[in-house]
Amino acid sequence: MKIKSIKAYEVLDSRGNPTVKVVLKTEKHIVAASVPSGKSKGAYEAVELRDGNKKRFSGLGIRKAVKNVNEIIAKKIIGTDCRKQQKIDNLMLMLDGTQRKSRLGANAILAVSIAVCKAGAKAEERPLFEYIAELSSCKKPAIPRIYANLINGGMHAETKLSFQEFLAVPKAKGMKGIEQIHSVYYDIKSTLKKQRLSTSVGDEGGFTPNICNDEALRILHLSAKKIDKKIQLALDVAASSRFKSGYYFIPEKTSSANLLEQYKNYIKKYKLLSIEDPFAEQDLGAWQKAIKVLNCMLVGDDLTATNPKRIELAKKLNLCNALLIKPNQIGTITETILAANLAKKFKWPIIISHRSGDTCDSFIADLAVGLSAFGIKIGAPCRGERTAKYNRLIEIEQELR
Repeated sequence: MKIKSIKAYEVLDSRGNPTVKVVLKTEKHIVAASVPSGKSKGAYEAVELRDGNKKRFSGLGIRKAVKNVNEIIAKKIIGTDCRKQQKIDNLMLMLDGTQRKSRLGANAILAVSIAVCKAGAKAEERPLFEYIAELSSCKKPAIPRIYANLINGGMHAETKLSFQEFLAVPKAKGMKGIEQIHSVYYDIKSTLKKQRLSTSVGDEGGFTPNICNDEALRILHLSAKKIDKKIQLALDVAASSRFKSGYYFIPEKTSSANLLEQYKNYIKKYKLLSIEDPFAEQDLGAWQKAIKVLNCMLVGDDLTATNPKRIELAKKLNLCNALLIKPNQIGTITETILAANLAKKFKWPIIISHRSGDTCDSFIADLAVGLSAFGIKIGAPCRGERTAKYNRLIEIEQELR
């Protein structure tokens, strides 16, 4: 089924900043896709093209990216069968011609790539997750475990919480898991109120109390234990954003050796399921030491940037043993699938993730199911751009019955 038209324009993400939306029409269907934007970005991520005009959206406008879709990409792929995902993605990579998609912008390329994927599923008259499973040669789509970021810190909140995410991860999946997340979330809210702490929410819908990391973990642990003892805890430290001149500021100045001891204590006390980016992306020696002594999953995010070359390096140097997948870190669905399949080859669990500046596009829910991912990070059950993903998971669970 051939692509008849592609139109890109600016819309706002959950932080009120411009992002790219693409509307794609085929001979029978119309689909739309919008892309997210992260606040803590790794050095190896694909380039998100911004205008830089300080007089407009404080320099965050994306008219250049929109123009690249409408005047460069569209002209080359109109008339192509929307089911040719790899062909279209490779064509966009060729048009861009840079290693990190700095010419056309990963935000422009990804919006088109997702729209093409949605159109392909429509053309095949199949659920999106099922179509993604076919693209990735995944034999059995499955509902992932939800990583719910219930307390927000780091760059997602303006408090003294230096760790970026404090997550509850139910073993139960689908609606049962969502029920548990809801219960833990509101139990935390009740606890914070009793302690006269703020119940304002951060970028990803989690609470942003002005407390220390230890206290946040303690509150999360007590609430989770109260609801179901099988609920596990996880952390996203986002350590690269706290690393300067060989030291970490979490919040006080500390060494990687001291931080490693801190993680050991947390794992012993709270039996953490995983720690994401426990060390900076350039602090490879610390990663190598950690993987030998920490009894939990070490998840690469900034370290690996959904980039097959970085994933290969992480495997070669034995840096991590699980992978976070963010499509906008790499810029096309084809490359995202390649990264996921590479992790599967290494027997690493994969976790699909939203971004802190997100939209109501629920594509990543289908992506997680279609790739049969171990987990999905979609924030707290609060804010429309987060609940859109929760609701899509609920729909998919019904479709799989």
